Amino acid sequence: IEAGGPDAAAWTAVAESYEDTDPQKAREYFSRAVAIDPDDEEALLGIVRADQHELRFDQVAAGLEQLLHCHPNRHVWRRMLVGMYSLLERFDTAVNMAAELEARVDLDPVRRTEYRETLVETLRESGRRDEAIARLQAWAKEDAEGGEWTQRLAFEFVRQRKYEDAVRTYESLIAMAPDNKAVRDRLLDSLLETRQYVR
Repeated sequence: IEAGGPDAAAWTAVAESYEDTDPQKAREYFSRAVAIDPDDEEALLGIVRADQHELRFDQVAAGLEQLLHCHPNRHVWRRMLVGMYSLLERFDTAVNMAAELEARVDLDPVRRTEYRETLVETLRESGRRDEAIARLQAWAKEDAEGGEWTQRLAFEFVRQRKYEDAVRTYESLIAMAPDNKAVRDRLLDSLLETRQYVR
């Protein structure tokens, strides 16, 4: 750099040396890298990290939007952006984005599960808890017997202290898999919460 003519990689290396000690200086040098190469992914991510460290969440969201404009299929970044929207209380934007992503037909099962988790969490954070349950109920209908989403639905009933609904859901799971000790234990916990001691 002192010799003149630094490239984006050099500025990125300098910026990374400051990330743990001086986020503002790190952001400055990452920005110099981006000025040379606007598509430098490492430098753009570095700016996002620096802004996050400084709690500039609106700028974190803007940085993620910029990254996704260039790399639209980076699912981790999309889920981070949904989280940033929620943190900024842009709940409608967060929910709509999560729902749109979950509905994509090209997702593999792992990605779809991640987006469903993100959508339910976003609905819960935005106060739309009934909608979170409705989504889980719809996904549970797609389940095989004793499937993942039926169990998640039961757990969501517990989280929302709808213990009677949790009991009914756990009982349906026990009927399909009587030897499932974990589900039986959760059923007993829910029965205790409803004071159904005899059952």
